[in-house]
Amino acid sequence: MRSTFPTLSALRVLTLATTLITIFAAFMGSYVRGNGAGLACPDWPLCYGQVVPEFDWWIFLEWFHRMVVGLVSLMVLAATALIWWKRMPERLLSLATVGMLLAQAVMGGLTVILKTDPIIVAVHQGMAFVFFACVVWLTVRVFSHSAAPVAGGEVVRPAAA
Repeated sequence: MRSTFPTLSALRVLTLATTLITIFAAFMGSYVRGNGAGLACPDWPLCYGQVVPEFDWWIFLEWFHRMVVGLVSLMVLAATALIWWKRMPERLLSLATVGMLLAQAVMGGLTVILKTDPIIVAVHQGMAFVFFACVVWLTVRVFSHSAAPVAGGEVVRPAAA
């Protein structure tokens, strides 16, 4: 018997929170770049070879941006797992979102490794928009479902138009 947990409303909260925190991550990335703190952590994925380095303001900005992105990553992975668990039709969209997340992680790493090369930074920023579009699309699709309970668990169906 398939469990009814997590509920559709829990998935809605998760995807909406993911959208909002993704906006904050993009804001933080722009703030880090605009303040010249993009290379405050000169290595990647660690910062001075540590998960939590000694901080000054610039290192904190870059490190904090990475932590927010890490939270977004966990949330996207959790939403994808729940979508697959519930056998929702958005499974491929959720995988595409994870794919964009991984591509963004690689571009973020290249941004640091290649010392904020302007082309890499531009590609990273452009891909951020595509990733954000995937997150928003996934959220909208999750919100378009209604839950129709059946014996043995919750079946998720698209809402009537």
